[in-house]
Amino acid sequence: KLNADSLVNNNWIKDNGRTNSFVYDENIFAAYFNMSKTFKKTSVQAGVRAEQTNNTGNSVTLNRTDRRNYLDFFPSLFISREMNDNNQLNFSYTRRISRPGYQSLNPFVNYLDPYTYFVGNPYLKPSYTNSFEIKHGFRQFLFTSLGYMHATDVEINVIRQDKTTGVTTNSSANAGYSDALRLDITASIPVTKWWSSDNSIGVSYNKDYSKI
Repeated sequence: KLNADSLVNNNWIKDNGRTNSFVYDENIFAAYFNMSKTFKKTSVQAGVRAEQTNNTGNSVTLNRTDRRNYLDFFPSLFISREMNDNNQLNFSYTRRISRPGYQSLNPFVNYLDPYTYFVGNPYLKPSYTNSFEIKHGFRQFLFTSLGYMHATDVEINVIRQDKTTGVTTNSSANAGYSDALRLDITASIPVTKWWSSDNSIGVSYNKDYSKI
């Protein structure tokens, strides 16, 4: 809650144009299922998490209430295999959610200065990320990992300027998607019996697409 007063004729009075009262309530109900199994040299762990999200954004100042209810499922899978005495291979997959902060959902216009405004977006959606990773270990000495991540409805800051008034408005919105690919190689080199050197190199590629 933000209360703003203005000095008028040497008296402080409430400034309704800058006073902001926003009440945000969010409840998340979750259920989990997980199982694991070992087949000779291969271990498998799989699970899924269900989340029911109920939220209400009440802008008391604007006399506006926005409600949202949605159900999501987040599977996960982990596979580990001992190829031989020297090589181990791991695979993982996860799906995650990133919910917007409550202030980004507040539809009230916040005046930072006469030419800069910030307004929340009550229609802002959560972002979902699917991640895949393959890891290889050789003799506990050389480790290689290759990961790929795909995210949808990524939250970005959108800046719009009115050409007539020069006023700039900042708001949050959901972009298209984001892709990331990364390769990491780590080598642990023994120098003495009590000292080892860890050396790593990483290469990454990122692609962001916006439809705003």
